[in-house]
Amino acid sequence: MPGVTQLFDTDELIKNAQMPEDGIVILSQESGQEIAVNHDQKFILGRTVEGVEETIIDLSAFGAYGLGVSRLHVLVRKTASGYEISDMDSTNGTWLNDEELVPNKFYSIASGSHIRMGKMYVIVLFGKNK
Repeated sequence: MPGVTQLFDTDELIKNAQMPEDGIVILSQESGQEIAVNHDQKFILGRTVEGVEETIIDLSAFGAYGLGVSRLHVLVRKTASGYEISDMDSTNGTWLNDEELVPNKFYSIASGSHIRMGKMYVIVLFGKNK
């Protein structure tokens, strides 16, 4: 069907993910690709931006621009119990497990959570919950 994005099988992506020893994995449901992030405090999911102090995980290789991902889309930070995310007042919004996020408010995520940024779908994995 034209205009419909084919997503990879979630169970297969999770099963085959290469988990870092201490960090988080971002799995693209559109491409099946993954990015392992070994940062221990916080980082931003988005597209490359000059002059920003925080670590930005550039999702451009996943087609981020065409899928409506903002340069500074989602802030991810580590907590004592895992991770939490906040929409950074992005243009096209963020959803956590089909719930639209209020910008600049933090939400706890679990390993295996589904995050949608604009029209980009990703799964986050961390810890030993694989």
